[in-house]
Amino acid sequence: MKSSSKSCELDPLPKHLLKKVLECLFPLITRIINKSLVESDLPAYLKKAHIRPLTKKPKLDKEVLEKYRAVSNLPFLSKILEKVVATCWEGHLSTHKLHDDLQSAYCKDHFTETAP
Repeated sequence: MKSSSKSCELDPLPKHLLKKVLECLFPLITRIINKSLVESDLPAYLKKAHIRPLTKKPKLDKEVLEKYRAVSNLPFLSKILEKVVATCWEGHLSTHKLHDDLQSAYCKDHFTETAP
């Protein structure tokens, strides 16, 4: 529910509509995510992305191809699965104290200013 309402062209439902019926779809979404985690497999429809070129800065010359970068727009379920995996992985690393002492990137409450 906290995610933005922007939709990807690959989503079967616009996100604003999905949020309205999420309570009904939640068991199905949960089953898809859990199956993907148990089988260590991502369904093919979640591996696709809509890729669009965007200029690196708004004022750059739009005629020069080098001034563009590719931006991937992923389906909603791909983003949810990614967040679930990241949360589980971070929990595992924290619980078992597996973070490197010198690592500050991707660690909660760690910044370049707090690095040893």
